[in-house]
Formats: sequence, structure tokens, C-alpha cells
Amino acid sequence: MSAPLLTHHAVVALVEPFARGGRHVDLAACERRERRLLFKPPATAGDAGAPNETLRLEVLERGAYRLTRMLERRDGAPATRRA
Repeated sequence: MSAPLLTHHAVVALVEPFARGGRHVDLAACERRERRLLFKPPATAGDAGAPNETLRLEVLERGAYRLTRMLERRDGAPATRRA
């Protein structure tokens, strides 16, 4: 049996600590059925030297989570960190 869809209330609770830190969830890009939340790039994304950033939070089974931060420099060099 697959995990249930993330409800609006669950999404709000999950993103609240990120919102306090200035991160905003991208509701249009979220995949609630797959239990995957995506965040908008930080305000520094438009700065000339700032890398492109993608932040994703996955809600796994049994209350576990996976947070993935992907950075890509302007020259295309990528970096990924998972926690």
C-alpha cells in the first residue's frame, strides 16, 4: 500500500521551519502524491555570482525525511548534498 497524499496541513507543518529561515515552498512544483516538496530559489539566486539552487524535501515511510540541496554554478559545475 502506498503512502497517503500529503495534505495541505501536512505541507504547512513540514515547511514551517524552512519558512522561518526565509525559504518558501513552490506549491506548483510540489509532488504531493509522491510526497515530495520543492522550494523556490533563495532571493540571492539573481545575483551575478550566486549558483542556481534547488532544495527538495521528501517524506519517506515511517516518519523519515530526505533533504536534498542541489547547487549549480554559472559555469555548470554541480554539487549535491543529501541529509
